[in-house]
Amino acid sequence: MKFRITYYRTIFRILFSLIVVLFCSCEDNNQIGTLTITESAGITRDLEYVEIEVLINQLPIEDKAFFLKDKKNDELTKGQILHSQKETSGRYSVQCLFPIRINAQETKQYQIVLAKNTEISTDLKVQEIGRA
Repeated sequence: MKFRITYYRTIFRILFSLIVVLFCSCEDNNQIGTLTITESAGITRDLEYVEIEVLINQLPIEDKAFFLKDKKNDELTKGQILHSQKETSGRYSVQCLFPIRINAQETKQYQIVLAKNTEISTDLKVQEIGRA
């Protein structure tokens, strides 16, 4: 009887350990990485562009886009893919450009996420294209 209890206890511990390992090793497929930006020159930057490079397993499908998600308020800022290239490892290297706003001497933290691509409406209109 004591052997049976020890056996079941050992099996339970092994299964519990496997479940913990599975939960800890699961990654959020939408989160690509994190980004910390520090403004150290003492100048408030109302519109600055940050270019980053990320490595991903597969390129996003058409209804997905890269975003910076502000860790303080969960605000999403859509990025633009500048260039993508398949590496020899089979992963893709993707260069992205993000507009940011940062105050003087401020540090901001973002998550780089892959989220549903939303159409951004604008009231900007191109009226005339001239030639030089």
